[in-house]
Amino acid sequence: NYDTTLEMLADSDRLPWTDGFGNSWDPALLADAQGVSEETRVRIFKLHGSITWYQRSEYRFLRIPILPVTQLSYFDHEPLQQAMIYPATEKIIQTSLYSRLFQYFTNALAETTVAVFIGYSFRDAHVMDLLDEALVRNRQLFILIVNPDAAALRRKLMARRDIRERCLAIDAETGSALTADSLLNTVNTV
Repeated sequence: NYDTTLEMLADSDRLPWTDGFGNSWDPALLADAQGVSEETRVRIFKLHGSITWYQRSEYRFLRIPILPVTQLSYFDHEPLQQAMIYPATEKIIQTSLYSRLFQYFTNALAETTVAVFIGYSFRDAHVMDLLDEALVRNRQLFILIVNPDAAALRRKLMARRDIRERCLAIDAETGSALTADSLLNTVNTV
């Protein structure tokens, strides 16, 4: 599972990043560029959650960078549940964490110049709608797809010529793309 690869890569390069968690879920960390500290250069939007995210109660979420072996509990003995949306044809986004993530993801697409999608299959209609709208509204936005089938995904998903020219593909396994210089070199050339 490559779920935490971006975080580990950023840490190893001492590159400041956020996924919206400090001590707990803090959506302000993913706010638009004006609300993000200058040193935080990378915002990671995990729209389906992470293996390291846990839910304490309906509105309380934590990031714990461990893999559970048994049932985890918060220090007050409140049981923790993984806060991840697993693959399904219809994804239900009901919690405040995921609705805020999508809101900030949409805002980030409106203001950024490069969005990198790693290992993502582009099967979620709601994400594709957001991406299509962002590419039309933000003419400076480039999309970089890192996937073993990146070129095929690019051809299939980016049918409009003006958008396709702003979509780049790296055909690579996620692990090899992130350990090689190809990803950083590609992002730096955009």
